[in-house]
Amino acid sequence: MPLRNRPFAIAGGAALLSCIGLGYAWYTLSGIPAEPRGDGFVAGIVAAIGLGIGLTGLFALAEATTLAAVVRFGSPTRLARAFLSAGAVVGSVGTVLPLFIELARLPSSGSPLTTLADRMLPFAFGGWLLLAAIGMLCSILGVVFHLFDRIQENLGSTAA
Repeated sequence: MPLRNRPFAIAGGAALLSCIGLGYAWYTLSGIPAEPRGDGFVAGIVAAIGLGIGLTGLFALAEATTLAAVVRFGSPTRLARAFLSAGAVVGSVGTVLPLFIELARLPSSGSPLTTLADRMLPFAFGGWLLLAAIGMLCSILGVVFHLFDRIQENLGSTAA
């Protein structure tokens, strides 16, 4: 039985995860004090991470919107739709990955879940950025394949 691709459900879920990621970025940025202690280095790092989460959230939201728009207004081939869907899913999962690590650190210090979160933090941070890049690449390839198919279709119809 073939797997059915439901692009509007995928786009809606990806948009929801992206909005959650944007909310987490806002929460992170709003927690930075106006007058940080010391020279403000830690506040700058937190601001950079919050801006990065917000930027990947915006990219993931754009990927979900692109998927929905291409499916709605164009008729993408299976390959283009697969790349657009993969880009939306991977990008939105990458957006909420830092949130899951932060939620795993909420229990008391020294608990097994907190220890696991501390050990996974470097991998999750790198994974978050890697998933965001893979999502953007897949979405760009999906748009390129769709445009290439449309151009090829138009050239074929004018040559006949």
